[in-house]
Amino acid sequence: MRTILLILIVFFMSACQASPDVKGKIANWQTLLTSEIPIGSTKDQVIQWGEKRGIKFTFLEQQQELYAIAEKIPDPSGIICTEWNITIQIGIGANGISTNQKVGSVGACI
Repeated sequence: MRTILLILIVFFMSACQASPDVKGKIANWQTLLTSEIPIGSTKDQVIQWGEKRGIKFTFLEQQQELYAIAEKIPDPSGIICTEWNITIQIGIGANGISTNQKVGSVGACI
């Protein structure tokens, strides 16, 4: 019984790994951010950049960051996760200037 449970746990954990396509998209978005809205950009510049690309940023007050889903990538072969969301997080200082950037992914999983 323990062996079966262990096999199932390993299977489900491996099924939730982002595909190479997702990792490539993350790298592409990070390159785009770095070149087009580098650290030091204003909050308004970041929001305008997103609007030009159909990306709606939400300002998370407690975290002091802008957050957006940049792209949704379907995963037709996904058993557990049916799609992956490429996320952008941009830290905003008290002066309204960006202080850091992070591109990541979140799976839409069972």
